[in-house]
Amino acid sequence: MKLLVVALFLAVISVCAAATPEDVDIAWNNFKLNHGKQYRGLYQDIVRNIFTKRFNKIAQHNELYEQGLVKYSQKINKYADMTNEEIKHTLNGYVQNIKNLKDVPQIAFVGFTPEDFEGQEIPEQLNWIENGYTGALEGQHYRKTGKLVSISEQNLLDCSQEYGNRGCDGGDIRGSIVYIHENDGVNSEDRYPYEAAVGKCRYQVANNVTSTWGIGSIRIGNEADLKAAVAYIGPIAAGMDASDEDFHFYFKGIYNSKTCKNSIDDLNHAVLIVGYGSENGDDYWLVKNSWGTDWGEEGYFRIARNVDNNCGLASNANFPLNYR
Repeated sequence: MKLLVVALFLAVISVCAAATPEDVDIAWNNFKLNHGKQYRGLYQDIVRNIFTKRFNKIAQHNELYEQGLVKYSQKINKYADMTNEEIKHTLNGYVQNIKNLKDVPQIAFVGFTPEDFEGQEIPEQLNWIENGYTGALEGQHYRKTGKLVSISEQNLLDCSQEYGNRGCDGGDIRGSIVYIHENDGVNSEDRYPYEAAVGKCRYQVANNVTSTWGIGSIRIGNEADLKAAVAYIGPIAAGMDASDEDFHFYFKGIYNSKTCKNSIDDLNHAVLIVGYGSENGDDYWLVKNSWGTDWGEEGYFRIARNVDNNCGLASNANFPLNYR
């Protein structure tokens, strides 16, 4: 009993021990150098205070990770000098402009259940990236033609705002699919390269690489349906609640939030589910994020699967239908 008390005491000490001022100084200088940050006057004091609190919080979280008390670690990244509200405003742009299926114009909607593929085996582990699938529509196109192409994100940014998308300020997954359908296609990335800003629509029908005839979706919140869809269809676009500060500084492991929400009305970030699996008995989804390869596991993250639809990943999962 005494040993248990001592062990618990030491655990509390290690978790509560904050980083030294020297640790923070080194991390602060490295942060400014690595990300080209420069500040002046009072503003530097403000952001330094934000950074220091965040550095200490991440250090304490990673102590828990080292002790096996949490399943994922965190790290300082390029957002470490921003408040959580600033980060959410910058990164979370998912907008549900098509909430009701009746609002989807002139396009087939297909509700998906595992029974649609009855008799086919669902693998226990799957990673579509290893098979060359890089996006929801690209995966469908590859399944149909055997050819890998990259569709133009810039085409969608510039040309689909009347379908509910707001350029770099976010948009709706289904709105993008409807645009591609009604536009009879979308241009390739090499013909319409990414520019990271909304410009004049320069879509050219001659540069089309693929189109879509409908939208597929799963039953809201059903992770078994989602697993089957990922297995049978390919990468699946989804919304999630990405409001938590812990998620913004995710580094590696299986993310599991006790505070994020799973209601369809609380989704605020669009991601791409590219696989699933299990690690040491913990089920996870493998998900592609859009915050750069210096975030998370080289731009990807793993999130708890079969844990009350964590962060709403199965609340609004959709995919374009490109083959029959």
